[in-house]
Amino acid sequence: MTLTETIKDDEINNIKVTGLTNTQNLEIENDLSSILYKNILIIRKKEINRIITDRISDILFCPTDTAILNLKNEGKIDSDIKIVKNGDVMQDAAIYYSEKSKQKSVIISQFHSKFLLMGIWGEWLWFVSQGYESRFWRLLLAQVVAVLGGGLLAGSIGFLLALYAGTHLRRLVAGIGVLAGIIWGLKHYLLVLLFIYGVPTGVVEPILQQPTSFYLFTLPLLDSVF
Repeated sequence: MTLTETIKDDEINNIKVTGLTNTQNLEIENDLSSILYKNILIIRKKEINRIITDRISDILFCPTDTAILNLKNEGKIDSDIKIVKNGDVMQDAAIYYSEKSKQKSVIISQFHSKFLLMGIWGEWLWFVSQGYESRFWRLLLAQVVAVLGGGLLAGSIGFLLALYAGTHLRRLVAGIGVLAGIIWGLKHYLLVLLFIYGVPTGVVEPILQQPTSFYLFTLPLLDSVF
């Protein structure tokens, strides 16, 4: 069967498919009209071709339940056309070959260990392109200082608190303190920058007579520590 559709300016009434009966052509026209009634204002030729192909097919393969639901809304479920859910072939192929690539590719196995450095490099390129290279190094330095300083300070406090305990307990408490300090530094390094580069606001709140800059730049850092 040779399919020939004569569509001009996406007009529904001009659709004719050679090799089909008038009844089949009428069904196709009704399908397209029903879609128009569902507020789809523009039907492109690709969509029209899909509807025509669906109407004259004996079996329709659907990748997902959503696709089957769409066919049901178009009235295909109750017709003589057989609906088969065959899964997402493209997704299955991507999963299959990604696993094979992990087994055979050396680049992929090394990529994960270097991803952090690649992310830092990408951020540096963006800051440079915007003319803010100094701010990139400032942010990076703040992260390093906050992590090292937080880990050292928290570890020292833990060591002092367990100074008279046994050796193993003292090391354990100090280690937990170092880990907690590192996590704090990664999470709150921006508060350190706010504290360092805070500026006076010139406004004093009336209750405690504290400058509002204290609540904006100093109190958040103190709150994160205590």
